[in-house]
Amino acid sequence: MNFIFGSRRGRLLAMSVAAIALATSAQAQTAPSDAKRVPTGTLTIAVGADPTTLDPQMHRVRHTQTIAHTMRDKLWYQPPPSDKPGPMLAESITQVDDTHYDIKIHEGVKFHNGDELTSADVVYTFQRLWDPANKSPRATMG
Repeated sequence: MNFIFGSRRGRLLAMSVAAIALATSAQAQTAPSDAKRVPTGTLTIAVGADPTTLDPQMHRVRHTQTIAHTMRDKLWYQPPPSDKPGPMLAESITQVDDTHYDIKIHEGVKFHNGDELTSADVVYTFQRLWDPANKSPRATMG
């Protein structure tokens, strides 16, 4: 199949597509299909600004939130377009009434220091968040 690209932009696009196709086919020919790929090296991600804080309860900045989400797991998430929470650290979530939830935590979840996650840790997190003395800008969000 032949394509004719009259503009400079069209020719550049065609050359880019051809280069990608060649690189992909060359890689496919050199790597065995049953080879197990093992990550090596370091992944470096550039971000446009430093986070304002690494304390997830003490900010209301989208950029900081994005970084915080890559560093910590949550009890649950809300997958769009659903309004129902999906479990993460929580095994199950049951709404008891308008203001109470029964949350069962997955067993064996550990902090970076090896301590196991307990219900007391969850309670502490929310008490710290809602404590007026801490003046958390996220206190009204959760």
